[in-house]
Amino acid sequence: MFKRIWTVSIIFLLIVNGIYADLKINDEEAWNIEDVLKQEYAGSFDISPDGKWGVWVKRSPNQEVDKLVGHIYKTSLKDSTEIQLTRGEKSCRNPKWSPNGELIAFMSSRGDEDSKTQIWLLNAKGGEPYKLTSLEKGVQDFEWFNNDEIFFTAREDQYLLEKELEEKDDKSIVVGD
Repeated sequence: MFKRIWTVSIIFLLIVNGIYADLKINDEEAWNIEDVLKQEYAGSFDISPDGKWGVWVKRSPNQEVDKLVGHIYKTSLKDSTEIQLTRGEKSCRNPKWSPNGELIAFMSSRGDEDSKTQIWLLNAKGGEPYKLTSLEKGVQDFEWFNNDEIFFTAREDQYLLEKELEEKDDKSIVVGD
């Protein structure tokens, strides 16, 4: 347990040091709103079961979509090797190693423009991620149970009353007196 906490702390310090080293702001230059908006953030750290790799999310501003977009990175805990695992305009978040270290599961709404957040799987050695879930309302959170099973929470699909109201296109608001 102590080794895991120590490792996460070291990864966090390395990432933060790298991000702030790129800023190169000295005492003579004051931060302005542009500097604040262009900041990058690191989070959602998870260590591989063998303790050799860490996965994490780097969020940075994407001017094309005018929002912060998070991508998953894999970083060696032995040297400074860093590999970007995801790309695109859609954010990825909450990466977690499978218990055997062969897969990385994460959440994203990648795919169609109207897609809800789903669970995606990625081979730890690389390759294209593939969608694990296809739920109408999307996934809220997940956790690995074993190498082959994932528990997740999600809102159930539309129930009968919701479907009937949608079919009627009923937009009325009931107000009590």
